[in-house]
Amino acid sequence: MQKKPLAGWLILLIVILGPLTFGQAGGAFARLDTDYQPLLASYPSLPRALNVFKLLMGASVCVSIYTAWVLYRRRAGTLGLAQAGLVIRAVLMIAASICLPMLAGFPADVTQASYRQIVNSSVFVVLLTGVWYVYLIRSKRVTEIYAA
Repeated sequence: MQKKPLAGWLILLIVILGPLTFGQAGGAFARLDTDYQPLLASYPSLPRALNVFKLLMGASVCVSIYTAWVLYRRRAGTLGLAQAGLVIRAVLMIAASICLPMLAGFPADVTQASYRQIVNSSVFVVLLTGVWYVYLIRSKRVTEIYAA
């Protein structure tokens, strides 16, 4: 049985989940150590917080790439798996951003300022994930491609 061709928005989602997420995380990892290097001596918990951040972001990249692969393969009945991947990716990204100020041992004012930024970025992640999730649910073309 021949696979149905991918729709335009679906191709965009696959590109966002695959190469763009990988590139974004790679850039963040490269900047992370140099940005926090001057603070390592002052905050002994910071290396552990950075490692947890890297672990969670790495996991979100793996989930993103796997979700893109699931979507690209177009196997019948895998749409639920892709939808779950979107949600798990969002949860991991938000958890990664929360863990850094929570585990680093920064002063309360710095932590509070960080949390304000985290709320803004988390709202963006939730909105973006919600838009793509609704697209995967409502699109007739997507339903045809992944029909069981």
